[in-house]
Amino acid sequence: MDNTTTQTSTTGIYTTEGIAMVIAGISAAIVSIVYSLKSVKHSDCGWFSCDQKVKDDCPEPEVKERVLTFV
Repeated sequence: MDNTTTQTSTTGIYTTEGIAMVIAGISAAIVSIVYSLKSVKHSDCGWFSCDQKVKDDCPEPEVKERVLTFV
C-alpha cells in the first residue's frame, strides 16, 4: 500500500459563481458612484467648483382621450 497523499490546490481555479459575484460587486460599486455623482447639485473641492444646472426643454406630453368601441 502506498501511504502518500496528494494535495490539490484550488487557488488557481475560479468558478462561474465566483466570477459572477466579483463582476456584480464591481458593477454595484460603479453604479453607486455614478448615482451619487449624478445626485450632486453643488460640489466644492479645493480649486474646483461645480454647479449642476438642469435645463428642461421637453414639451408637455399631449393627453389623448381614449375611446372604447365594442363591436
